[in-house]
Amino acid sequence: MNTISLGPLAIPLPLLLLFLAAVSAQWLYARQVDRSDVALAQQGERGLFIALLLGVVGARVVYVLTWSSAYLAAPWSVLNIRDGGFDPWGGVLSALCTLVWMLVRGYGPPRAMATAGGAALLAFSFAQLGTQHYLQALHPALPDLRLVDLDGRIQPLQAWRGRPLVINVWATWCGPCRREMPVLAAAQKTHTEVDFVFANQGEEVSDVRTYLQQSTLDLRGVLLDPGSEVSKHYGVRGFPTTLFIDAEGKLQHARVGELSAGSLAEGLEAIRQ
Repeated sequence: MNTISLGPLAIPLPLLLLFLAAVSAQWLYARQVDRSDVALAQQGERGLFIALLLGVVGARVVYVLTWSSAYLAAPWSVLNIRDGGFDPWGGVLSALCTLVWMLVRGYGPPRAMATAGGAALLAFSFAQLGTQHYLQALHPALPDLRLVDLDGRIQPLQAWRGRPLVINVWATWCGPCRREMPVLAAAQKTHTEVDFVFANQGEEVSDVRTYLQQSTLDLRGVLLDPGSEVSKHYGVRGFPTTLFIDAEGKLQHARVGELSAGSLAEGLEAIRQ
C-alpha cells in the first residue's frame, strides 16, 4: 500500500516524499550558501519556498486538466485537495521552471539555489519512480476471502474475478467515507462495466443498515468484513481506502483518503486498460 503509518496517522507516500525533498533542499542550501550577505541568503530561502509552492500548485493544475471532464461535472471539487489529486511530474516541471526563472533573473545566490533545488527535484523524481515501480511489481492478487452480505449470505470475493473491480474499504463512523459515497454511488450507476464492492470493516449489520437507510443511497455490493481481512491483505492503514483491481485480480491503483470524481476517474482508467 502506498502509505506509511506513524501511530494513528496514515501518510501517503507522495506527501512524505515531498516533505523529505523540501527538508533536503533547505539542508543543502544551508550548507552551500554564503551567510555573509544576509539579504541575498534570505532571498534564496524565499526562492526555494516559492518554487516548492508553485510546484504544488502546478501539480494540482496539471491533474485537474488531465481529468477535467470529471471535475467539470462538479467544478467546486477542484478546490477539494483532500482528494489527493496532484500530478507529481507536473509538479516537478512547475518547480523546475520556477527555479530556472529565478536563476536567470538572479534571484538569490545561484550556485546554492541550483545545487539545493536541483538535487531535491532529482531525489524526488527518482523516489517517485522507485515507488511507482515497487507498487506495480507488488500487485497483490485478489484474495480468497469470504465476506458476508446484509442478509447473512457468504459472498466469496473471488466471485468478482474476471471484470474490473473497485473495492471501497469503509466504516459508517468515518466522515470522509460518508462524504465520498455519493461519488461512488454515481459511478456505480454510470460505469456498468466495472463492479463495485463496499467492504465495511468490523461493524454490525444493524449499523450498516441504519447508515444506508439514513443516507438514501442506492448501493449494490455492500458487504461485511467482520475480521477486517481485506484491510489485512492489502495493508490498509486508514479509511477510506479505495482499491482498483483489474480483470485478472491484480491491484493496479489505490487511493487512501476521500475520493472526488477526478481521483475516481484516474483509478477507473487504470483498470479499464
